[in-house]
Amino acid sequence: MLANVTLPEMLAHRVAERKLRAWVIGCSTGEEAYSLAMVFAETVQRLSPHRECTMQIFASDLSAEALAIARLGRYPGSIGTAVSPERLARFFTGHENQYRVTKEIRDMVLFAQHNVLLDPPFTRLDVLSCRNLMIYFDASLQRKLLPLFHYSMRTGGVLVLGSSETVGRMSNLFAATESKLRLYVRQENVPRLAPDFLITPFPLSSKAKRDPPMPPSGNSEPPRETLQAAAEYLILQAHAPPAVVVNTDGDVVFISGSTGKYLEPAAGKTNWNFHAMARQGLREPLADALKLVAGQRNPVHLRGLQVQAPGGNHRVDVTLQALEKPAAMQGMVMIVFNEVPAPLARRARRKGNGAADESHEAALQQYRDEIQKLRDETRASREELQSTNEELQSTNEELQSANEELTTSKEEMQSMNEELQTINAEMQSKLDDLALAQSDMKNLLNSTDIAILFLDKGLNVRRYTERASKIINLRESDVGRPLSDITTTLHYPTLHEDAQETLRTLIFCEKQIRDLGSRWFSVRIMPYRRLDNVIDGIVITFVDITAAKELESNLRRTQQS
Repeated sequence: MLANVTLPEMLAHRVAERKLRAWVIGCSTGEEAYSLAMVFAETVQRLSPHRECTMQIFASDLSAEALAIARLGRYPGSIGTAVSPERLARFFTGHENQYRVTKEIRDMVLFAQHNVLLDPPFTRLDVLSCRNLMIYFDASLQRKLLPLFHYSMRTGGVLVLGSSETVGRMSNLFAATESKLRLYVRQENVPRLAPDFLITPFPLSSKAKRDPPMPPSGNSEPPRETLQAAAEYLILQAHAPPAVVVNTDGDVVFISGSTGKYLEPAAGKTNWNFHAMARQGLREPLADALKLVAGQRNPVHLRGLQVQAPGGNHRVDVTLQALEKPAAMQGMVMIVFNEVPAPLARRARRKGNGAADESHEAALQQYRDEIQKLRDETRASREELQSTNEELQSTNEELQSANEELTTSKEEMQSMNEELQTINAEMQSKLDDLALAQSDMKNLLNSTDIAILFLDKGLNVRRYTERASKIINLRESDVGRPLSDITTTLHYPTLHEDAQETLRTLIFCEKQIRDLGSRWFSVRIMPYRRLDNVIDGIVITFVDITAAKELESNLRRTQQS
């Protein structure tokens, strides 16, 4: 359904959009994210007008270990039973009883450690997959997650849930396109809901009770211990102005009230930093004010800042106060937003030209201050660039010198390489000659039809002729075995001792030995001498003298008769 209907319809409606965005929540070791990437690749390949379209898939999970495995994209060979041969051939490469996802598919997926209950969501999504995750949350948390998903998706976006999950009572946000497959389309023309970024965790179902509880923060449920605590909580939520607390790095650690008019999560990778979340019109003035308030006890007030928001521009007064108590919040800064009411602004415009002129003059002065600040920053940046340019020039000269040295080394290496090639050719020629000589020697020994056995200094088998293998039980695997471990067909029990004696005294030994049948052999044992006259083993020859023995026997019988 996703490949044949949903994705083609989405591509047809997004003719001007060449890059789609998807988010896979609870991706574990990446199977679902990679599967979505493969389905998209097959779809655009099948639909020729959309072959240039791409999809960026954000895959998130709490487990850093699972994400590390997912980024590798390696899976056991057993997936061959679950993945079709066509997809294995196109999207996987085999290696050591494993399959690895191809680089084309891995590049489509960006893995990130993300807590859907605490961190801001990815936005401008075309596909959001949250399969078999919401079953671990209770109904109240599900009712808060689904509006968050609706906020994160673009018009016509598709929500994919698990087989045992539904949108429940949130059918006004998502309409089912295929209820059995749990595919839902984002609905438009619904009351605009303020996105709740779930800074505080909500109660989990009994299936998730095993997870450790998360710390409470500014949006937690009201305390119920006393009436006073409950009343203070209601007053704080209903009448206190929106505020945030940031640390020295600008990261938001606490939120009170609805701050959606002034802060919004940045698109892309999750970034819970105040400077990245501040709306247009607040970012630069608040950045300067944060630097100023960090070194003083008195609060810093910013009046009439104009904020650009989707619902229209509006003005706000901002107060920044450095915190010293309690000790846990020492060094942090509280930022309080006070909306300037629209009726008051209109009355202010009706006060006359004098008041308007003052307002215009204040705005112009603010713009002049900002321009002067930009000039100072540009001048400082120019000086830094000049210094960097000088350093780069110095580095360039060093690199040129190093390049000359490398060129010289390259020429020397080329000369050495030519010499090595010449030596290699000579060695190859000698190896060919040696191989030919060995072949000649082997053919010579076999052609003499004499059984010859060569032993090394340890009386281990070094080489033998084919004729010798018929007298002594020898195979190719016997090369290297001691002579004493090898059986023969000869009545020669002292063969090993005679060989040792010849090796010790260098005196030839020759005996006439009979085999188990009726044949006689002249066994000759002599030292093996190398060309440099070094004794390097023993040579044993076996000459068949059966005919001579029979002739000798016949002559003796003739003489006796």
